[in-house]
Amino acid sequence: MPVNQDGKQRKKRSESSTNVVTQRLRRIAIVAAPPVRMLDVFGPAEVFTDANRLRGEPAYEVEIISAGDDRMIASHVGVPLLAHRTFRDLRTPVDTLLVAGGDDPSEMRYSPDFLGWLREQSTNIRRLGSVCTGAQTCSTDAERLHIGTGAANWLINILW
Repeated sequence: MPVNQDGKQRKKRSESSTNVVTQRLRRIAIVAAPPVRMLDVFGPAEVFTDANRLRGEPAYEVEIISAGDDRMIASHVGVPLLAHRTFRDLRTPVDTLLVAGGDDPSEMRYSPDFLGWLREQSTNIRRLGSVCTGAQTCSTDAERLHIGTGAANWLINILW
């Protein structure tokens, strides 16, 4: 029987359990508010799509979501980003939601209804995270937002 690093015996997986994929495709939504840092959007998007490539089959479906009323999102470098849809148009369940950051969170512009939508999403998703200053967007109105009240929710901040 195989042995772990600490010397304890571990059970060997059966051939059938390693060859059968029963995991469903996990939807990843990366939310961006202008002026977004493109790295904060495309960095995580590349990580999930690279995981699909390395795995040899898709495990993640990545979607870029606008926190505003328009799919076009201004970036801090002046090049616009076209989101797949706005937060209002996101109707299907999401596994992981990441809020991308920008240079100065106080300058980020999002729809007045966005924080309410984010609060609602935080109760329905498995993971909620932020990239860099996106955490400050999540905590801008923390008392109203109530992130992390569900046992299955967690908030992680990715710093580049």
